[in-house]
Amino acid sequence: MKATLVAFSVTNFKAKAMYRELKNLFNITRLKDDLHEIYFNQVIETFAISLISIFVPIYLLDRGFSLLDSFSFMLVYWGAMFLFAPVAAQVSSRLGFKHTIIYRAPLLVFYFSMLFFLEYFSGFLLFIALLGGFSAILYWISTNAEFVKAADGEKSAKQVGYLNALPQISAVAAPLISAVLLSAFGFPPVFILVIILIAVSQVPFLLTSDYKEKFIMKMRKSWLFLDRRFFFLFLVQGVIFSNDFLLWSIFVYQKFGIISAGKTASLYGAGMAIFTIITGKVSSAGRRRKSMLVAGSIGYAFTCIARISTSTPLEALLISMLAGIFTTLISIPIYVEFCSRAKKEGVLNWVVFRDFWLASGRVTFMLLSIAIIMLCPENALFAGFALAGMFSILLVLLAK
Repeated sequence: MKATLVAFSVTNFKAKAMYRELKNLFNITRLKDDLHEIYFNQVIETFAISLISIFVPIYLLDRGFSLLDSFSFMLVYWGAMFLFAPVAAQVSSRLGFKHTIIYRAPLLVFYFSMLFFLEYFSGFLLFIALLGGFSAILYWISTNAEFVKAADGEKSAKQVGYLNALPQISAVAAPLISAVLLSAFGFPPVFILVIILIAVSQVPFLLTSDYKEKFIMKMRKSWLFLDRRFFFLFLVQGVIFSNDFLLWSIFVYQKFGIISAGKTASLYGAGMAIFTIITGKVSSAGRRRKSMLVAGSIGYAFTCIARISTSTPLEALLISMLAGIFTTLISIPIYVEFCSRAKKEGVLNWVVFRDFWLASGRVTFMLLSIAIIMLCPENALFAGFALAGMFSILLVLLAK
């Protein structure tokens, strides 16, 4: 009888603990009020973008463009984010966060509409990429700046976990859902669904009062070089993102098909979602952040090497999930430390510094990848994986 009661008590305790974690995760009303709109908008829009984002280069290949064309498209897209980061900061400074997000939505809709009707706009491919990149940097500059400004200093690590986990959880199934739709109906219904969801994602802003204050911070002349260590951290993060978003997606699509590409992207997101809340909670301590960054960089480099010898869809799925986990171990500690520095030294300066060098990492990786395609097209993707792995190892030297 006692054993039964003890077992029941233990089970009940575990159930209550699990309930508390779920309640903490989804009851965002316990977080600071200024963050509510950010979370809701991120959840909806991340799901929408996740339906189509990794499939855009695949869409170009499907429409008869070459691998070099797809890489050039993403080079211009990320190059626009690189070049327009200061402009986006000035727009956010003048309009405020909420209005920047709302005014930017039509640009995003126009971007996807031009892709939808690409047969009529094929001559404007690089302009479409430029438009998409400008729309993206408008969103991320204002979102990151407002989040850093609104986050509670004592709870910023936990709130970073929520900011990253909630959208990831909502979007875990999006690539797989999209892959199923693409295999059955093609790209048109997916583009239509994405455009509708982008419109819906603005509702949280439209239903609430405009409490967002305008940025009054001024850009410093030295904003490009605020910190040498963070310059390299953001640069490497940009390389890692490009590798997973572009090279790995195309590799899986070409080798295993559209459904496998959707599955791997969903498992990548699942790996990130599973570890994001955990890392957000434990990354408040400096020693833990260093250990997480080292483990993440070494683990991610391992996944890059493993990709070169991938021969089955199951191996691709496992590698994707591990890459999502290791990417989270890298990104959360860096973002927590970034938030702390930004609140002390100037939010807008640090946000632009971060997004500028993230984009520069992506551009650098794309330029190197394009060079590899031109020199050795048959092994371009494999060489790209190895290159990303070498960049990842550099993070070990930057951990502190």
